[in-house]
Formats: sequence, C-alpha cells, structure tokens
Amino acid sequence: MTGSRRVLQIHNRYRHAGGEDSVVELERELLRSHGHEVEVFERTNPRGAGQTAAALITAAWNPAVVSSLKDLIAFTKPSVAHAHNTWFAISPAALAATHRAGLPTVLTIHNYRLSCINGQLLRNGQPCTICVGTHPWAGVRYRCYRDSALASSSAAWTLALNRLLGTWRQHVDVFLVLTDFMRDTLIATGIPGERIIQLPNFTSDPGPRSNPPSHSNTVLFIGRLSPEKGLEQLVDSWIRSAPKDLRLVVVGDGPLASVVAGQEEHGIEYRGRLSQSEVRALTLGARALAVPSIWYEGQPMVVLEAMSAGLGVVVSDLGGLPETVGAGGIRVPSWADFSFEDLGDVDSLGRAARDRWSDLFTPTRHLQGLLAAYEQAAYWHNRRP
Repeated sequence: MTGSRRVLQIHNRYRHAGGEDSVVELERELLRSHGHEVEVFERTNPRGAGQTAAALITAAWNPAVVSSLKDLIAFTKPSVAHAHNTWFAISPAALAATHRAGLPTVLTIHNYRLSCINGQLLRNGQPCTICVGTHPWAGVRYRCYRDSALASSSAAWTLALNRLLGTWRQHVDVFLVLTDFMRDTLIATGIPGERIIQLPNFTSDPGPRSNPPSHSNTVLFIGRLSPEKGLEQLVDSWIRSAPKDLRLVVVGDGPLASVVAGQEEHGIEYRGRLSQSEVRALTLGARALAVPSIWYEGQPMVVLEAMSAGLGVVVSDLGGLPETVGAGGIRVPSWADFSFEDLGDVDSLGRAARDRWSDLFTPTRHLQGLLAAYEQAAYWHNRRP
C-alpha cells in the first residue's frame, strides 16, 4: 500500500458532540490536505426514547449497516478501513463487513468500551476495573450504562456476543491506542499486543504566546461540566486553598454549571461555552490548565491544545493523563491536598509542555504514524487465512 490512500472512515457520532468527534474530523481533514481520499460512513445515535430503544436492539449486530457498507465499498473501492466508534447505531458488524470485503481494518480506541459498558471504567464516582479481563455482566448488575437495566443489558450483550464471535480479534488488523495505559487495558481484555500501536491525538500550532505564563493570574478549566471531569473536586480545592491573586476561569457547559455560577467572591469566573478561537486566546494567555478528572481519561484534546500553547497542565494522577503531559505537567494525587500557589516555575513548565507537544502531538507526527499504521494493517491482513 503505497502512495495516495483511499480511506473508508467509519464513525458513530454521539448525541452530544465531544472530543472524539473532533478528533475524527481533524484526522479526516489531515488526510485530505495531504492528497489522500476519505470516504465517510457515519451514523448518529438517535435522541428519542423510542428510536433509541429500537437502535439498541441491533447494537450488537446491525445487518442493515453490513448491507450499506458492502454497497459503499463496492462503489468507492477503498484501500483501507479505519473505524473510530461503532456504538451503538453502527454496531461492531461494520468491522466484520470491511474485513470480509478484503480491506485492512484499523480501529482507534478512544475509550474503554471494549472492557466496560459505559466506556469510562467509572462507577459511583470511583475508578472501577471489575469487568476488565472478565465479563461485562457486573455492569448490568450495577446499571453502569445510563443507570438503566435495559440499556446496560444491551451494552453488555454487545460486548459478550462480539467477544464470542471474535469480532475484534478476527476482523481488526491494527488497534490504535492513545496511551500506554490504554494499551495495557486492551491487552488485559484479550487483544494481542503485537497488533496494538500507540498513536496519540494531535492538534495544530496556535502560534506564539505574547507573554509567558507567569505574567497571567488565570488558571483555566475547559471541558464538559459533568461529574467525571472532577469539577466539584476542583472547586472545593480552590475554595479551601484560596490562592491569592489568582482566578479560576471555567469554560464549558453541562449539568454542573450551578457549581461554578455565582462564585465570584471565591475568584471563580464562569464563562460558559466559548468558540474555538476564544478558547485558543485564553490558553495563549493563561497561567496553567487544570484537568481534575476522576476517571481514566483517554487523551483530552484540551490538554494537547494547552501544551501547544506553551501552557503547563495540572492533572489528576490517574490513567493516561500523567504520561500525556510528562514534564509539561504536575500530577495531583489528591485535589483535597493541593494548592495552586504550589505551581512553581510556570514558565519552565510551559516550555516543557510546548517541547513535548512538538515531539509527540503535531499534525506531521500524527500523519506519519497513521500511514505507518495502515501499512501495518495491510501486513497483518495479508498474513491471515
């Protein structure tokens, strides 16, 4: 497989657009901007209760998707298939369809859905690995998916059936993971390590800073205002430690907006949802970014965007976050014991963050890794009976 590729990109969009959807779109444009063709097979999960229930019935194996993919492959004749998310409107049947059509098939792992029915390894606000390497039925017992026995049963059945059929082991040639932590979790699930390649996310260069981080008094939180993002822990830590001459600026929306609204007396400013250009301007002018997640994050785009802007990142010492930031971040084992007055030399931290982005998370580096993964997928595909 040399020269220009024709890539069949498969992605199941979520009801609410998030970082994973952004990564898929960025990767699509990256390939196209370098002369590669990208054919898109995309579905969006339904919103209504009735439509959702109907879609969950075929979440484990959707024959209509198989038929549609066969037609698309016959018409477009791609050279490689690259899937990102198949839950739940598309289903894992898409992977069997591409592989049986003779396409080397790549699957990017953005979360932990091959091990956990909610994809987060999180239960009752705590990290949970009870289903890793075993079976998914504990997730039904605890209603881990949307706190629904019915929806959890559908998600667990999808995992159990496709493990039994060998869908991932037999029909995916190469798995792309974001971090070593994700690789280890995938291996524990039963995926052969030799077919796993680490390829982190990427982001573009926002340009130079006008001032070093030490000239700013702003600490940023950017993301969905939901429990797994650790916003409550961050606010409690901020109010308890009361850092002098600093302010916490919170950007995003979600169910926990009330936690940060009206907290100006504690130096907390809630900005709501902002445009990408506004977020970029904030990162280029801030002192640090806080990522207090309480779950094993994949690789948040906001972290890479901050590092590209020469901004140090303060992260929970959990999952793949510490390895992502490296020397460009500070690990926090307990937010209850942390104070933002202990950030130290934020300028050195910002330079280390920028250097790490330049080494690992640029578009050029990602494209090289992506094309190499397609070559490796062709190699493994041709070795199969």
